Amino acid sequence: MSANAPETLPVDELLGPLAEALRTAQAVVVEAPPGAGKTTRVPRALLDAGFARSGEIWVTEPRRVAARLAASFVARQLGEAVGERVGYSVRFEDRSSAATRVRYVTEGVLLERLVAGGADGAPARGLSVVVLDEFHERHLATDLNLMLLRRELARQPGLRLIVMSATLDAEAVARHLGGCPRLRCSGRLYPLTITHDPPTEDERPLHSRVSSAVKKLVRESPRGDLLVFLPGAGEIQRAEEALAGFAGEQQLSLAVLHGEMPLDAQVRAITPGERRKVVLATNVAESSITVEGVTAVIDSGLARIAEHSPWTGRQSLVVRPIARSSALQRAGRAGRTAPGQVLRLYTKASLDSRPEQEKPELQRLDLAGPLLSLYGAGLDPEASDWLDAPPDAALDSARALLERLGLLRGKRLTELGEQARSLPLHPRLARLALEGARTHNAATTTLAAALLAERDIRQHREAGARELGLVGCECDVDQLIELYRQAEQERFSARSLRQLGLHAGRVDTVRQSQRQLWNALRPPRGKRGEPGSEPEDARRALGLALLSAFPDRVARRREPGGRELILASGHSAQLDEQSVARNSRLLIAVEAEERSYVNERAPRAAPRASLRVRLASPLEAEWLLDHAAEGLSEKQELSWDDAKERAVLTSQLCWGAVVLEQSQRPAPAGGETTDLVERAALAQLATLFGKHDTLPSLMARSELLSQHLPALGFDRVQALGTRGLLRRACETTNNLEQLRALDWQAFFLEQLTPEQQRQLEREAPEWIQLRGGRRVRVQYVAGQPPWIESRLQDFFGMQAGPSVCSGRVPLTLHLLAPNQRAVQVTADLAGFWERHYPSIRRELQRRYPKHAWPEDGRVAPGKA
Repeated sequence: MSANAPETLPVDELLGPLAEALRTAQAVVVEAPPGAGKTTRVPRALLDAGFARSGEIWVTEPRRVAARLAASFVARQLGEAVGERVGYSVRFEDRSSAATRVRYVTEGVLLERLVAGGADGAPARGLSVVVLDEFHERHLATDLNLMLLRRELARQPGLRLIVMSATLDAEAVARHLGGCPRLRCSGRLYPLTITHDPPTEDERPLHSRVSSAVKKLVRESPRGDLLVFLPGAGEIQRAEEALAGFAGEQQLSLAVLHGEMPLDAQVRAITPGERRKVVLATNVAESSITVEGVTAVIDSGLARIAEHSPWTGRQSLVVRPIARSSALQRAGRAGRTAPGQVLRLYTKASLDSRPEQEKPELQRLDLAGPLLSLYGAGLDPEASDWLDAPPDAALDSARALLERLGLLRGKRLTELGEQARSLPLHPRLARLALEGARTHNAATTTLAAALLAERDIRQHREAGARELGLVGCECDVDQLIELYRQAEQERFSARSLRQLGLHAGRVDTVRQSQRQLWNALRPPRGKRGEPGSEPEDARRALGLALLSAFPDRVARRREPGGRELILASGHSAQLDEQSVARNSRLLIAVEAEERSYVNERAPRAAPRASLRVRLASPLEAEWLLDHAAEGLSEKQELSWDDAKERAVLTSQLCWGAVVLEQSQRPAPAGGETTDLVERAALAQLATLFGKHDTLPSLMARSELLSQHLPALGFDRVQALGTRGLLRRACETTNNLEQLRALDWQAFFLEQLTPEQQRQLEREAPEWIQLRGGRRVRVQYVAGQPPWIESRLQDFFGMQAGPSVCSGRVPLTLHLLAPNQRAVQVTADLAGFWERHYPSIRRELQRRYPKHAWPEDGRVAPGKA
């Protein structure tokens, strides 16, 4: 909003109709473009129309600086000081009085009030009108406020609601509010000349491209300030460094604007100065705040967007292309007071491919805090009437976290959950502070919670590390605490902050935050844990408190001393190189951030992502065993040890995917072990049975009896087969060594009844004795007739050859000459004597004259 507003503004045409609409309707949606005056004119008009007689008019702003500036402007227009009829309430600061009728607040301040009343309270009592300004930004608090205000409208017929925005789907919001009236003004915008980058690739870094664009506009347009939109403070710093020389040459004033700056610095950035100004800003300048005197805008087309991954439970900061509505907001900053120029550092095709609106935070951020508020207010998030419902996965993830923190049971907050709801902290950090109060360590844990809730107080990560390294600090949270306390001992003097490398604004925010937490907790005297009265083992006490807040962030190094971590969730992460947690095997990943980056010139390309643990705290396994045993689990894993050729059972004591202890022993035989042994045995059949040739013979003998003497019952054994027999053997052991040493004949016989064993020896003997007295082995091969081999002379005097299976299966005879070579193979010995022996006899007589070869082998003596 402008400090020198014109006498008439575009929104003025809506003020009368708005007052009339509010007399009959509880809710109204107002659409007005940037600079139309809605932020300052609408609340003033409501005051003049008498809407503050029954209660205060609250106007929400997405940022503290906007609330302060708007209140200051309206109070000045009334000729009053801030805090009289017009005031503001933001975090750590309240400028109001009993006379205040119009109060500008941040969205979070309104949300705290709406959830504080609980399910049966009346949190909106005392309010006559609530104005949700800049609704299109759709922060978490924005959607929650809308939901809770809808409930209050039903409870309090006299309450009125106005939803205002420059770019929003007004029809959807009006429909959500029961078909309420919509009012719209066209606004007043001077002509804009909009230029996009050409389609050709520009491979230069963003700060170089920004520098070129600033130089081009400064030289082409001799008057008016420039506003440059960049993704974040880091990009702003690089652009500022790139422009420093040119600014000096052209006598330009370089200013920066982002949410982390102190209020007075933000005011200086948006106020016209004596020299032409170039303002390097984040998207904080898109709405709520008007940077006066701007006639040209350079838009990088990028913003750093916060997102949450339900599957990792981590927050990520993604630099990615802005939506078309944001591009429109940014461009509108150039045509407020005169014709303007807009230079977009991206192509027209890129703009056209982008979504109309950015996703609401409700659909992309961690919902643990909102769910804690809703359950505490007596609302069921699943049954609530959302404007845009959050993803089921995000709700499930948030609910699971609250339950794990001990804050939620079913759909009701626990006593601890009610206490956590009263603290202005994320549920994790509320759990941290509450655990410290329980263990008389509130001084340390409230400070730790405040430090973790705010931006890093160090100007650079290595700040103070050298000094603290001397005392062996190996906890990143400890390091932050010690840095803060050193500054505190020096009464936060500017000199001490510089020496310690600390950011003065962030340190002051932490100081106020800790004081707020201390007052909210109000630990009893003697149980506060003031400095100097901490528990005897302060490191252990802080570690246990951090564990209570981050039970799912337990991590273990993959290698001793390494930076690569495995988290309890199963995901991998990299420990920041600046972390002082150098030695501990187990860690708590206190601050884990998933960063994704996109190519500035190729926004559609898949972003690169990595999970980085910025802050870690050492963890002792005993802490988990002694204080968090319910989170432990025992896992057993069966595997095959190739070196020892045996199945082994690995027992693990785990915290999620993190293995705390591990032991290994031989696996018991049977069950799943059988599968592993059998698989290994089948892969080594050749070596497994190389010294045991009796098994195939036994199986062949069984097959023979099954075919020719089925009444003996060998078909059951035959159905088992070699594979089945092997399977049964594998059921008795966990290693291959025992299989190799197994007496397979004895094992096979164990599968038979005693009677079958006798029948096997009788009907399919392994040895037989010929008439001449020689004992020969019967060869049994599956699928072939059984056979024997012996010298021809051994068969003299035999009318017919031997047989098995009660004479039903004649043996095939391999009749050998004295040189042990077969002269005939036959199963018909009688036919051999009659048809073949005479000719074979003559040949044998010639070759072996010293041997006797009778004319008729059938009647010859048994052995020659």
